[in-house]
Amino acid sequence: MPHLLAQKQRELHTLVREQLRHYCERGKPQYLVGCAYTEEATSIYDGCARGIVNGLEVRSTVAEHEEFLEDIRRNPRALEKLYKEYLEKP
Repeated sequence: MPHLLAQKQRELHTLVREQLRHYCERGKPQYLVGCAYTEEATSIYDGCARGIVNGLEVRSTVAEHEEFLEDIRRNPRALEKLYKEYLEKP
């Protein structure tokens, strides 16, 4: 079970990271979007996603993580307010 929980935690982190990336890059010219897939940019998005996920207060159960994943996939804009607020911090 701990392995499955770790897998779900990674899935949630990855989903938030990729949604955050999409949120930040939308509207940019295509030639700039490709630049965001550098190792440095991924590291920045990882750090931001970690902070966002930690703020979600998801209990440490597989079921809770699956529920969050399902909700976020069903409504991709659910966390946009967090993305915006997180990016506006000094």
